[in-house]
Amino acid sequence: MNTYFKLLSQRKFDEADEYRKTLVPQRLVKFISLTSDEKLNEKKFTSLPHNQIWFSHVSTLNDPYEFECMYINHEELKKHGYDDYII
Repeated sequence: MNTYFKLLSQRKFDEADEYRKTLVPQRLVKFISLTSDEKLNEKKFTSLPHNQIWFSHVSTLNDPYEFECMYINHEELKKHGYDDYII
C-alpha cells in the first residue's frame, strides 16, 4: 500500500489506479446481518440480483472513527468523468 500512496503523492493518479487494481481480488465478499426490520432485510436481499451492494450510512456505523480520515479530491474525480452525484 505504500507504493499506492507514494504514486498518489507524486500525482501519478493513473499509475496509482492501475497499481490499486492489481491489489483487488477477483471476488469480494460482503457479510450482512439480518434484523427484525423486514424492510431493511428486503433492501439487503434485493440488491444482490441487481448486482448492487448495500452499505449502511456512515452515521449508523458503530465505529466513531469510520471515514474520519477519508479525503476526496473532487476536481480529480471530475477530471476522470465522475459527476457530482457519484462523488
